[in-house]
Amino acid sequence: MVRPDFNKNMRIKDFQSYYWYKTELQQICKKHSLPTTGTKVELTAYIIKLLAGVPCQKLKQPEKYVVKAP
Repeated sequence: MVRPDFNKNMRIKDFQSYYWYKTELQQICKKHSLPTTGTKVELTAYIIKLLAGVPCQKLKQPEKYVVKAP
């Protein structure tokens, strides 16, 4: 089975049924103004929210908390 190209109208189930390389996920995120850094799981979550209709402005990368030693 040949994987289709990504498009914003694809069903979440279809998106999840294929394997995507991290670089592909980053390209999809960049094309749709989503955060492009993070793990594959984080990038996939951004794309799934995009497919679910969540506006891109509400998809912000969580801030990393740095704990400083005393």
